[in-house]
Amino acid sequence: MRSNSIVIQKVADKAEKTFQSIGYPSKKNENWRMIDLSNILSTQFIESAKQAIDNTMVSDFLIEDCYHIYSINGFLDLKLSDKLPACIKLSKIKDSDINLEDRFAKISDYRSNGFNAKNTSHFKDGIAINISSKQKIDKPIQLLNIFSTLEDNSIHYPRLLVMVDIQSELSLINQFICIDKNMHLVNSVVEIEAQEGSTLNYSVIQKGNLSSNLIESTAVNQSSNSKINYNSFTLDGKMTRNDIDVKLDNDSAEINLHGLFLGSDSEYVDYHTTINHVSPNCYSNEIFQGIMKGSSKGIFNGLVNVSKHAKNTNSNQKNRNLLLSNKATVNSNPQLEIFCDDVSCT
Repeated sequence: MRSNSIVIQKVADKAEKTFQSIGYPSKKNENWRMIDLSNILSTQFIESAKQAIDNTMVSDFLIEDCYHIYSINGFLDLKLSDKLPACIKLSKIKDSDINLEDRFAKISDYRSNGFNAKNTSHFKDGIAINISSKQKIDKPIQLLNIFSTLEDNSIHYPRLLVMVDIQSELSLINQFICIDKNMHLVNSVVEIEAQEGSTLNYSVIQKGNLSSNLIESTAVNQSSNSKINYNSFTLDGKMTRNDIDVKLDNDSAEINLHGLFLGSDSEYVDYHTTINHVSPNCYSNEIFQGIMKGSSKGIFNGLVNVSKHAKNTNSNQKNRNLLLSNKATVNSNPQLEIFCDDVSCT
């Protein structure tokens, strides 16, 4: 087995070539036609560097009764982070015990997304979290992704790889926080693998500032009898785009995907979700709700795809939105693609 550094570098080189070929998405791409990226693409961003902070600077964001992990501008801070139980392995991605040849940039596909390709070729540390098989820790883990720079127009490339081993259970809160008023572009990629019989309670909390931009690509691969409870909250930020791709890859996997997004002033919030039912007897329940005011704009584009082999699929999808002003809008586009007769989908 090749070393992790060699694996990462080889993939990064391929991702850079991909980015040079496809570039960032444009309005010609159906999934990006409603988002205005002109402000981002016309800005000369500077890659962020490591920066020391005092944890008192983010004390207001700490959730009680959790283990806390700190990432500053995309760089893991092990000294500031809590000591975790022995069954949890926390490291930079290159130092992980996870077999990267089978998982790194394999769960998430950078080949059709320029932002994903750019992260894959430019991320520095990344974070790997792995819980051993048949284990459960006593309280959740809160990962604080903190963004703070002295200069304006900074770009960050956080990356997270989570593996929940066989018959284990993990609760993880992945929080994004801009603690200054500078303009940031956060280009984030998350890869999650839930192995056979495992359970993951996963929450994402996104809180930017009036000048921050967050683009996050999350990919999930679930094995048989695995269960994921996924909650996503977008609370603030000038522009937020979430791409969530779930693959129910083996028999009797279950995903509960819930989201709440808030918009005010001229904020823009965009959720694109895809749930792929590949195998029989799988269950998905998706509920997203938006509350928009001012001249904010929201988008929910949710696709449930049921393959011809996915018999006994049970899938539910809902999107409800509340507009608190005449200028606020939400474009809702729930979709079903069904290639199997023996299913229940609403």
